[in-house]
Amino acid sequence: MAKMLCLRDFEEYAKNNMERKAYEFYSQGAEREVTLRENLRAFTRFTFVPRWLRSKEERDLSTTVLGEKLSMPVGISPMAYQRLAHPDGEVAAARAAADAGVIYTLSTVATSSIQEVAASRPNKSPLWMQLYVFKNRMGALKIIRRAEENGYKAIVLTVDTPVTGLQLKLWRNGLALPPHLKAPNLEEALNENPITDGAQQHTSNTDMLNGALSWDDVAWLKTVTKLPIILKGILTVEDALEAVKYGASAVWISNHGGRQVDCSPNALDILPGISSALAGTGCEIYVDGGVRWGSDVLKALALGARCVFVGRPILWSLHHSGQDGVRSTLEILRSELDRAMHLAGCNTISEIGPHLVQKRQLAKF
Repeated sequence: MAKMLCLRDFEEYAKNNMERKAYEFYSQGAEREVTLRENLRAFTRFTFVPRWLRSKEERDLSTTVLGEKLSMPVGISPMAYQRLAHPDGEVAAARAAADAGVIYTLSTVATSSIQEVAASRPNKSPLWMQLYVFKNRMGALKIIRRAEENGYKAIVLTVDTPVTGLQLKLWRNGLALPPHLKAPNLEEALNENPITDGAQQHTSNTDMLNGALSWDDVAWLKTVTKLPIILKGILTVEDALEAVKYGASAVWISNHGGRQVDCSPNALDILPGISSALAGTGCEIYVDGGVRWGSDVLKALALGARCVFVGRPILWSLHHSGQDGVRSTLEILRSELDRAMHLAGCNTISEIGPHLVQKRQLAKF
């Protein structure tokens, strides 16, 4: 088997070897997939402004997120149905995150239970629980309580999904889950029987979602748990400021990997404005979308992110070789980030700032 040298190698492997419907489910975006493509292009619009003659022999990539020490400012985003990629699914990915000393975020629509993931790994790094608020809030409350009981460190409320985006490949092709796969957290929360057809699950989830999700739901969350609340899906300064007002510990700038509102902004373009607006509030900022290189992580940190999350590359490496594949992806990102910091003249995460990047100017003719 060819050696995987970068994250693109894992994607190419998955594209050629993963079951077609599973690959399309993971890789698709909404509608024309404009946002999906722009997430990747955004990183090329920013260039580095390196400073020389200031490097040390070794760099310190460690940081803290919500008071927890991480080996580097990278985490794994929540993603559904990871056992479609590999039999060990979320358990393998969470173990790899623990090995690497980074955050793992478990999806409500996982194919592994909250308690199974927590029990499978040593308590080396934080586990976060992604949450949807359903029409019946008690379903969400069940998930919160289960997460609290199993040592999860934060609740990540996805705010950009009052309804699921128009994902045409899923609707056209469907996605039949194997009989042995379930979504145990979702089923427990909603007291539902297993749904094995992916298109039906997609429709069912949409029907269960709170289509009138509002800031009142955020206020409610603050009354039912002492865990930090992170709002995932923030795309404007106004909503970021509102998040602070309602007591969010962090905002997660995300367009859901281009799977929700097509032609929505990418994280890098709006990150500087949100970073400036939240300065001094104590509210942390995270981003995801299109991260494929350690230099992408460095750019996001320079523009104001405290932690950078990775999604699809985890699925591709999970399919390649399970826990070892995800561990390799995180090691590649660590090595690339270390090299990028070395070349840019940064020795610690605290030395990274907006002075390090500039937006590429369009040529004038």
